[in-house]
Amino acid sequence: MWNELSPEFDGKSDDALYYHCRKVLVGEKRCYQSIELTLKFNKNHKLIEKQINGGKYIEEKEFNNQES
Repeated sequence: MWNELSPEFDGKSDDALYYHCRKVLVGEKRCYQSIELTLKFNKNHKLIEKQINGGKYIEEKEFNNQES
């Protein structure tokens, strides 16, 4: 999270308003369709917004239940 985030500035100061990253993911086992993920983080690098195109967000517990 600390290496691939891009800062967004308001142009008035050197402090970032927030950080964002965009990733295109491709599955390995079940599906090879690409999914576009855009994440937005606050100044403390805490996730505050997510957008997903071509897929849906699931919690880790739900994912682990699908693996069984």
